[in-house]
Amino acid sequence: MPPLTAALLLGVVARRLHLPPLVGYLVAGMLIGPHTPGFAGDLALAGNCPRSASSF
Repeated sequence: MPPLTAALLLGVVARRLHLPPLVGYLVAGMLIGPHTPGFAGDLALAGNCPRSASSF
């Protein structure tokens, strides 16, 4: 099941249980989280970024 579909369905279920949809989204994230491919950052691109975003 795609992650967005799971979040939508669990958000609807939470709403029907008179809970905020955010509760359903969080549960979907906990259920799907361990099965995602993870962070795939580009180290070459990260080296070009400044250390802090607030460069004056």
